[in-house]
Amino acid sequence: MLAITGYNYTNRHIASFSVDGTGGGNLYVSTPTSGGGGTVCCAIYTPGNFERTVVVRWQSGGCYYHTISGTSGKVFDNLHSYYKEQQVVVDSAIPADPKVLEVHFYPDGSIKAAITAGESPPRLTLDNAREDKSRYPRCPNDRKPAK
Repeated sequence: MLAITGYNYTNRHIASFSVDGTGGGNLYVSTPTSGGGGTVCCAIYTPGNFERTVVVRWQSGGCYYHTISGTSGKVFDNLHSYYKEQQVVVDSAIPADPKVLEVHFYPDGSIKAAITAGESPPRLTLDNAREDKSRYPRCPNDRKPAK
């Protein structure tokens, strides 16, 4: 089993991501010393029989819509998240003692994956001021999208 660690070099928080259906957690925007996420368990790894690609699914945006409580009549804002999914090639350089499956989300939208002997430092050193903390827009007609 490999621990899963995410690195978020984009300018917006990723509320959730997964690798082959296994949750990778959420990823804050990376800092010069941190990739933005912690380590979660686990991706299946079988030496000599490892699939060279993984399917990465991640929250890529969202919109807010209103709901009204049936009991109190209060109006609440709810977030509808949009997701993307991409097949990602895992770097072929696998160490003798693999421990971590790293997933790197880059500013240009590309994703790279690698198996490493331990958590690596961030591959990019980016300014903290790039983080977009703006609120997602309202959903069309202020309703939850069908899918």
